[in-house]
Amino acid sequence: MEAFHVHLGLRKTGTTYLQRWLDRSTLAPGTIWVNERKSRETLLPEMPLPDYLATDATVVISDENLLRGFRNGSVFSRPTRQLLRLRPFTPSLFICLRNYADHFTSSWVETLKRQSFRPFDPGERPDRRWPDVLREIAKAFPDSPVTVWDYADMRGNEAAIAQLITGNHVREFGPPPKPQINQRMSVNAVAHLAALAQPPEKGKAFREFLSAHPVSESNPRFETFTAETRKPFDAAYKEDWDDIAKYATIWRPNPQTPSQ
Repeated sequence: MEAFHVHLGLRKTGTTYLQRWLDRSTLAPGTIWVNERKSRETLLPEMPLPDYLATDATVVISDENLLRGFRNGSVFSRPTRQLLRLRPFTPSLFICLRNYADHFTSSWVETLKRQSFRPFDPGERPDRRWPDVLREIAKAFPDSPVTVWDYADMRGNEAAIAQLITGNHVREFGPPPKPQINQRMSVNAVAHLAALAQPPEKGKAFREFLSAHPVSESNPRFETFTAETRKPFDAAYKEDWDDIAKYATIWRPNPQTPSQ
């Protein structure tokens, strides 16, 4: 391959937005774009390695399943077997990191859509943190450069990040997708979910459930953290960037560039 870029799209870090935008965009000739659907069809552990890894093209893969999903501080992101299959190719790796409090909240909301109700614990602490994840990646891919960015830097810089993960191979951006912002749940919605043996299925059923329990003045949105309970998470995330820098290059927008 001329170049090999892999976007380890952690869940809840804008990965789907970038994937759908690149699906609609025109990449430079000689570039193979592998979104999460194609990745999951072709990188199964029991299958031969896909042909696109043996071409002379620039290959760009993006898939949030290349790192394990997140449920709580002990069940935290780790390299998957699919990702480890790529070790012989020394890909350049790209990862968006997110504040622990926000990542916990967003992942908890996603859990409610998929599994039985799990009460949110604002006192939960991450047993593993981003430096632990990056240390494992560096061990698995010792010769691969790793670039990370803060989720807080993404808004307004989506185009710059899309160019980052493709190696500046976007020739023309298509229309950006609508932002897929998770609907925050009301106090009433959370109370009802707690009483159900199984939540409504993700998709239409869950959207209808949220519509039946909307956020309003009399039914405010459920807040997972207070300013006080999120302080330890903010402090941990802030202090971790010194360790993160030992394993990765940190991308910062300077100056910020508006998305196209």
